[in-house]
Amino acid sequence: MMIDDLTYVKETSSIWIDAVKRVGCRAIIQLPVADLSFLDAGDQIFKVSRAPYKTVFPRCAMVVHHGGAGTTQSSLIAGRPTVVVAHMADQFFWGSELQRLGVSGKTLMRKGLTSGRLAEAIQNVLADTNMVDKAEALGHQLETEDGVTVAIALIEQAIGARLTSRECKTND
Repeated sequence: MMIDDLTYVKETSSIWIDAVKRVGCRAIIQLPVADLSFLDAGDQIFKVSRAPYKTVFPRCAMVVHHGGAGTTQSSLIAGRPTVVVAHMADQFFWGSELQRLGVSGKTLMRKGLTSGRLAEAIQNVLADTNMVDKAEALGHQLETEDGVTVAIALIEQAIGARLTSRECKTND
């Protein structure tokens, strides 16, 4: 979820590529443009316009993402620690929630981000075995949850409490 501006996408991808080279790891970079020929990523980076997170994330050591609700959920289900680089909106909230859960470092802001700061954040997450363990445990916990059933029960409980409260007032 990036701003739909090729200059912005190029600037952001340049930061990502330089950070990956600094860390010396391999990476998959997903960008919201169909033609990625402008991106000189080198052999250690696979570039893609779309990727199925359910398939990709579990195979990664960690995930760098924007902190959107869906991507956050996918990283949690995959049981992978993250680095959140928030661009806008609720991404800052989800980044802070991941940090609170102990599965991410401090949320980075895209505005003013440098490849050095991103590389340092990636290295910190990769080196933090406690964070990796917490992410894996949380991923296993989420696998066993039935969120729809829990949501329905909570909604019914809330509605039932309101009905009971209204019934008491009418009976008085």
